[in-house]
Amino acid sequence: MATMGIQLEFNPEINEWSIHYKRLNQFFIANAITSDSVKRAILLNSLHQNAYTLLQTLCVPDNPENTDLKNLVKKLDEYYTKKSVVFVERFNFYTAAKLKSESAQKWSSRLNKLAMNCEFDTSFDTKLCDKFITGYNPGKVRNKLFSEKKDVTYAEALNIAIIEESALTGIIECESEMKQEPREADINWMSKRRAPAQIKHCRGSHSSQSQASASPGCFRGRKEGGGSANERNVKCFRCGKGHYANKCPFRSYSKRAT
Repeated sequence: MATMGIQLEFNPEINEWSIHYKRLNQFFIANAITSDSVKRAILLNSLHQNAYTLLQTLCVPDNPENTDLKNLVKKLDEYYTKKSVVFVERFNFYTAAKLKSESAQKWSSRLNKLAMNCEFDTSFDTKLCDKFITGYNPGKVRNKLFSEKKDVTYAEALNIAIIEESALTGIIECESEMKQEPREADINWMSKRRAPAQIKHCRGSHSSQSQASASPGCFRGRKEGGGSANERNVKCFRCGKGHYANKCPFRSYSKRAT
C-alpha cells in the first residue's frame, strides 16, 4: 500500500510526544489508514531507539508488538506528557515580556504556547490580546498599540503591530541609504575644489628654491584664493597686486596713527 507524506520519528530528546502523536494521526488520515494493527506498526516504527526501549520496559511482561494501540498510546502519554499546574502556567503567561529582538509574530507565537495550558476557556482571546499589548517592549509600536480602542481583538492588535514594525524598518533603511558616502562624481568634484593649482607651483616652479624661501610665498598665495604656477595669477594679501606676499614692496610697511 502506497503512503503519502514523510515518515515521522519521535526522539524524546528533541520532540514533544503530544505534537508527534497529533502529526502521526494526520499521517493516518492522509493515507486512509484505519486498521489499529497497521497504526500500531507505524507508531512503533516511528519511535527513536531510546523511546522504543523505554516502551518495552513500560509494557513488561508483554511486548509492545502484542499490546493494543490504545494501551501503547496511554503508556506513552503518561510517561512523556508533563503534568501541568494551572496557576504555574498562568504565572509564566502573565510574567512574560516581549524581547527587543523578537518580532511581533514571534512574540505572538510564544504567547500562544504559554497560554496552551492556562485553561482560559471563553476569555482566551481577551487574555492573549491584553498580554500581547501590555507585555510589548517600550517603543513606537507599543505606543501605537496603547492608543487603540479597548475592544480591539487579538488578531487586530497583531496586525497593527506587524504593520507598524514594517513601517519603522522601512524608515530606518531609507535613512541609512541617505547617510551613505558621497557618489563618485561628488568625490571627484570635491577633489578638484581641494587641489588648487598653486600646489603644482610649490612642487615645480619653486623646486630650485630653498624650503625656507619657498614656503611663505606659496602658502600665503594659496591662502588668498590660490592661482596658477604663473606669478601673475597670484594675489598678494598686502596690496592685492599680482605677486607673492614675500616680494611685496609694502611688506615692511606699518600703518601710523593719525
